[in-house]
Amino acid sequence: GAVMARGYDKLYMDITLEFLGNMVVEKKKQVECEPDEPMWKEELTQLERTIGLVEMEKESIENG
Repeated sequence: GAVMARGYDKLYMDITLEFLGNMVVEKKKQVECEPDEPMWKEELTQLERTIGLVEMEKESIENG
């Protein structure tokens, strides 16, 4: 069971990272379109932090 669960966790994380990556692409377009809107830059920073956290979690599962 544990190995199977780890496989599912990794799958969910891969999907999450892909989803967040797509959000980053869209957010960067917003930043380009409205460079004077600080909210988009803040959201982009938060997305990138979140990606970092998920990637660290994924590594710990892979190495665990």
